[in-house]
Amino acid sequence: MCVCGPMTETSAGGARYFVCFKDDYSKFRVFFITTKGEVEDCLQKFLKEVKTAGHVTKILLSDGGKEFNCEAVRKVLEEHGITHRIIMPYTPEQNGAAEQENHTIVESSRSMLHASGLPKELWAEACSTAMYIFNHTGPTPVEGKTPLGLWTGSCATLGHLRVFGTECYVHIPKKKRHNWDQKNRLGRLVGYMGEKDGYRIWIPKERKIVLSHDVLFKPEVVCNSRNDITRTESTCPTLHVAPTEEMQVLQNYESDDGNTTSTSGGSNVSNAERYVQDRKSVREKKQQIG
Repeated sequence: MCVCGPMTETSAGGARYFVCFKDDYSKFRVFFITTKGEVEDCLQKFLKEVKTAGHVTKILLSDGGKEFNCEAVRKVLEEHGITHRIIMPYTPEQNGAAEQENHTIVESSRSMLHASGLPKELWAEACSTAMYIFNHTGPTPVEGKTPLGLWTGSCATLGHLRVFGTECYVHIPKKKRHNWDQKNRLGRLVGYMGEKDGYRIWIPKERKIVLSHDVLFKPEVVCNSRNDITRTESTCPTLHVAPTEEMQVLQNYESDDGNTTSTSGGSNVSNAERYVQDRKSVREKKQQIG
């Protein structure tokens, strides 16, 4: 495990740190938004999740930061019979998996925020969403299994996933509106709640996050290239490949005078005929000079 922060921007929920617990076998990640003083509480939650999932934690690896190497954390680990391994000072390579995990989460979240145009205060939501996607699609030592599959024993579903920041309409329940009020409000997708339970939606006008299952998404924005952005209904356009006989052929050959000549376009037959004609004209010129 490893703590990342402090962030230059305070999240919408008031956090400036995050801590990630990663299972070394399944690669499943458990993510908490926290301050450094809350690491003990996060550790307690993590160990409860491990027990609920039917797993056993034997060793906990961390750096020597005071948030880990303290009496409160040692007491929690002793109660559960867990060995605490602390890496050597100024040697982050010994905790490489956790360090790399933090780097991957931050880089992915940064890309998601800038691509969607959402404010930086939603970095915590982007980190949580990146973690959610990694758990559902990431590689594991077992072929054909995702981290979520190894951790829970169930198959991960992907049909509910959407592009981060996609515009959508959130239904307003009857209890929160009057007769002539509109029934929905415009928002942006920033996260998920469980397996198909619902979505976390950012409402720009109100600058708050709401939870809802009744969400209608607009067509997603997909980047096919750096300078090409197209709107599509969750599918990439199919590229048209011309048949072999319709494809242009580029041929390079060296003429008798040592110059390299190229011909392009048309079929193989037309290119061959042009090549013969070129060589015939070169031969005739040489005869005239001779």
